[in-house]
Parts: sequence; C-alpha cells; structure tokens
Amino acid sequence: MSQNTNNYYLPAPSLWPLIASIALFMMAGGLAMDMNDIASGNYVLIAGALVFIYLLFGWFKEVITESLSGFYNKQVDSSFRWAWAGSSSQRSCSLLVSSVRFSTSVHLH
Repeated sequence: MSQNTNNYYLPAPSLWPLIASIALFMMAGGLAMDMNDIASGNYVLIAGALVFIYLLFGWFKEVITESLSGFYNKQVDSSFRWAWAGSSSQRSCSLLVSSVRFSTSVHLH
C-alpha cells in the first residue's frame, strides 16, 4: 500500500449526503404519519430505515475502500481524528449541559 504524502486527498462528490437526507426525511415522515394514525406510516418508516441501513453500508464501504487504497496520508488521518475528537467532545458537553438542566429542573419543582 503506497501512501500519498504530497497532497491532501479530497474525495469526489458523492450522492451519500443526498441519500441520507432522503432516508431521514422518510423516517421522520413515516413517524409523523404513524403518530397521526395514517395507515401507510409504518411502511414509510420502515422504508426510510432500510434506505438508512443501505446508506451506512455503502458510505462506510466507500470510505474504507479509499483508506485501504492508500489515498489517505498522515495529514488526512490526523484531520479525521481531530474531527472525531471535536465531535465527541461537543456531544459530551451537550449531554452534560442537558443532564444538569434536567436535574436542576427536577429538584426545583
């Protein structure tokens, strides 16, 4: 496996974000339909979930293939790790703030 050390790898444009939007829209619509007792809501929700599962397998397959093909150099690997760390810390802080707000609202009443 050869490493590309000179350039920062930018993948080609992808349809995966569009497919993600469609899947999430279908799941939200199906859930709303189901909550309003519309008969086809379950089917739309399940179809959206299946599209989302297809999305996960397809998108991860593409990223893993790019990684194993040697497209990612150390800079790309580092940026992935920093993005993951930033995203994780943001989620942790958000969860902490939500927990504190919930616990204070419960104790105040």
